[in-house]
Amino acid sequence: MRKVNKNLTQKPSSLSRPDLLDLLKKIEADKNLINTDIYRGKYKDEHTQIIREEVVEALEEIYHGKCAYCEQHTYTYIEHYRPKKRIINTHHGGYFWLCYEWSNLVPTCHECNKIGGGKGDKFPIKNKRSTYEDCLWEGKLDLQKCIANQPPLIDENPYLLHPEIDNPIDFLTFEIDSQYQGIALKGLDGHNERGEQTIEICNLNRKELLRKRQGSVIYPILQNIKLAFGLLSNQKIDTTQFKDFLFAEFEQLFQQATEFKRSFTLLRRTLIVSPSIFKSLVTAQLSDNQQEITQAFFESYFNSIHT
Repeated sequence: MRKVNKNLTQKPSSLSRPDLLDLLKKIEADKNLINTDIYRGKYKDEHTQIIREEVVEALEEIYHGKCAYCEQHTYTYIEHYRPKKRIINTHHGGYFWLCYEWSNLVPTCHECNKIGGGKGDKFPIKNKRSTYEDCLWEGKLDLQKCIANQPPLIDENPYLLHPEIDNPIDFLTFEIDSQYQGIALKGLDGHNERGEQTIEICNLNRKELLRKRQGSVIYPILQNIKLAFGLLSNQKIDTTQFKDFLFAEFEQLFQQATEFKRSFTLLRRTLIVSPSIFKSLVTAQLSDNQQEITQAFFESYFNSIHT
């Protein structure tokens, strides 16, 4: 998960249609009237006659075709951040009035959002849960009150991080999995707080993700560092070239941390936060005789770009 910039008030046309309040009023009486075609933004292109989905396309552009939670490239499922029909382990009937709300729609993969293994209908909060009546003004739905970063919704203090409102790097970091199966997320803000809860809600430490974070991000760095040591050992390069080789690898790492089209950008960003984090996730996986040298060069490069 990474912080995503989305204009929460500049909505696709299907989410700002003139009859929206009338549609939501009918849904109040029957939640089965929630129309998938509306919140996916389905329409026929006049020129090509192809069926398109403007909400899906807008989210794919904003999120670069990635899941809002695990940051893998994926087929886009529209996820309602606040579930629209029910909240498990509560008597709340779901936030049906937010079914077409732009700030409540994020793209996800199947695994992060599925019932019985992903987010599904989970939405734990710290404070009082909002109701439809809380979002009314003079008997009519106030669309301003339906925006996720506005009262009364923001006052619920949800445990699940919202990538368009919260900055995940303040709540999440990474560690080598205790069973050495890959790279795991861990919470930064305390036991059972928002970081840990987000990991649990979306099952963000499932084995598949542990291995993919290691394979996609950490493994290529390790391989290139080991290659540099091999070239130096076989006298294919001298010590100056060895340093240049490692510095080029570190430069690429810093560059990739800003390329949001890549998968797992939070991990890439976390790696360059401090030398100690790089040491715990990368250097620690090298052989003993390579660790001290690699870490010294990384700290030298890190200090050179922060002075």
